Amino acid sequence: VRDTEQPVTVSLRLGVRQLIRLDEREQVLTSYLWTRQEWTDELHRWNKSDYDGLETIHIPGRYLWRPDIVLYNSVDGFAPPADTNVRLRHDGHLTWDSPAIVRSACPLDIRLFPFDSQRCPLTFGSWSHGAGGLRLRAGGLPGGGLEDLVQPSGWQVTGLTVSDGTSP
Repeated sequence: VRDTEQPVTVSLRLGVRQLIRLDEREQVLTSYLWTRQEWTDELHRWNKSDYDGLETIHIPGRYLWRPDIVLYNSVDGFAPPADTNVRLRHDGHLTWDSPAIVRSACPLDIRLFPFDSQRCPLTFGSWSHGAGGLRLRAGGLPGGGLEDLVQPSGWQVTGLTVSDGTSP
């Protein structure tokens, strides 16, 4: 980052692949997610014409700075992310796709059982950077983030709402 006074804006997009388990007694949701994080790093730009038109390269994530986004309401602590490749474009735009199996706290209200409806929030954020260092923007993957969902038995997933906390 050239200007350390400006925060890095990171787009976090989520897709829910599978709700593996909802433990009603423990109030814990186990989910299989696909995550996509995108940001720009001006220090990783190149002129395509200098490299025979090369537009994009893939680099092992361990060789680059990556956002330290964690699931705040994890019940298992913070596991390191999968060490997948990061896609780097000539203009400095980086895209990091990574799968994750997470276990999160999910407060349940079963007073209307069996006609109840539950909301299980997943709260993500940077572990070490405040808003002055990293600005997180949230969004779903194309199709609402549920197009590849394997429907769990006993539950019907009716939607996925993603918010970055900047609007009601």
